[in-house]
Amino acid sequence: MHEIHTEIDRVLITTNSPLTGIGNWHRLGEEYADRLPRADWLAALGLRDGDNGPEPDGWAIQGYELAPVAAALDAIGPVAGPIINPPPGVMFIPEAATIEGWKALAPTDSPEDIFDIVPSSYCILQNSELADLADIFAEAAQAERGIDIPTLSAGTLRGRRLAFVSLGVPDDAALDGLPARGHSLNLGTSHDRTTALVGTLSSTIVVCANTFRANVLGRPAEVNIRHTVGSTWRIVEARGILRDMIGAATEVDAAIARLIDTPLSFPVFRDTALAAILGDRPDDEGRGQTMWDNRREAIGDEYHSERVPHQFHGTAWAGMMAVQGWEQHSRTQRGGRHRAAVAIEKTLTNRAMDGYPATHAFMAWEAERAEDMTASTSYGPLATALLELPNVEEVRFATDDTDDTTEATTSNWGHWDNVDYPDSE
Repeated sequence: MHEIHTEIDRVLITTNSPLTGIGNWHRLGEEYADRLPRADWLAALGLRDGDNGPEPDGWAIQGYELAPVAAALDAIGPVAGPIINPPPGVMFIPEAATIEGWKALAPTDSPEDIFDIVPSSYCILQNSELADLADIFAEAAQAERGIDIPTLSAGTLRGRRLAFVSLGVPDDAALDGLPARGHSLNLGTSHDRTTALVGTLSSTIVVCANTFRANVLGRPAEVNIRHTVGSTWRIVEARGILRDMIGAATEVDAAIARLIDTPLSFPVFRDTALAAILGDRPDDEGRGQTMWDNRREAIGDEYHSERVPHQFHGTAWAGMMAVQGWEQHSRTQRGGRHRAAVAIEKTLTNRAMDGYPATHAFMAWEAERAEDMTASTSYGPLATALLELPNVEEVRFATDDTDDTTEATTSNWGHWDNVDYPDSE
């Protein structure tokens, strides 16, 4: 169920966000309208802002040495009656003996409340690490994109054995290309070996133990930091991952701008780029030729559809949109599944190259073509644009008094990453 121990746990929840989900269903959370005040959600995690970021305030998790059982018995004093026999599975050891290799996890304000017994090599990750990762993501969004990422829920569960923070990523046009757009970034950890420090994306925030299981433990992890000796390095890596999630949107903007500035006429796109993507047209008449022609025609129709704005015609951006639009909107898989659904599924499972194979083939062809043109001419964008004219094999300028010994640039492009599609049309 909710596993909120009201005498010790605090759970803070926003109620007006589309990511709130089931909200304060247990009526045990402290409700806020749109976002959590920073001081409040840090306090719920036992933290405060220090000179170097979030730091423990009032309690933290500590590893305590284990006292020998004999010492505990001696503290009781002489016991009347027969000798005490240890219960099954327990061995009494001499008072002078030491228990090495293990420690007890407990909060510093109540060390008698043992969360778990762990090996001495177990690395304790404080709640401050959780808050630090949340800050990294929010700060990157503000610095890179000027987007405000609110904290929508935070707190502890199961008597402070679990801790979580949920951030709401707005569905903002400035975040195009960001995989987290319109999702909640849920960060959770445990102090009883229930889970590593995990960061996931989901459609709702954490508000209780049930949603912790669903949105943290039950989702593919963007960040996963185990409580081992290498956790320090993994935290550094996690910070980079969260920054890159935001930075990816900036890289997408730069890639789009480059494609818009790259001339690519429709005849060259149709006759050269598509041939490189789809492969050679089969020589034998029949079904193979028909399927090849249908695909080429469908991509051409997509190029001239409303999904490719007319102002971008004649650019590599229009070519890319046409190929990806065809993969997303115009093709179906065997069994009736729409290709967009299959592509999204593959992309979200970190198989990006399988997501849009024709689009990846086009981008590879376009990059090779751009590199070849750059190496073959020193006349800049004008020469590149002229080279896009059909049947233009060489460009010469009247103002050039010297012979141009540069090898002529032609439209004779080979094939690149031919895509093996299913037999469906």
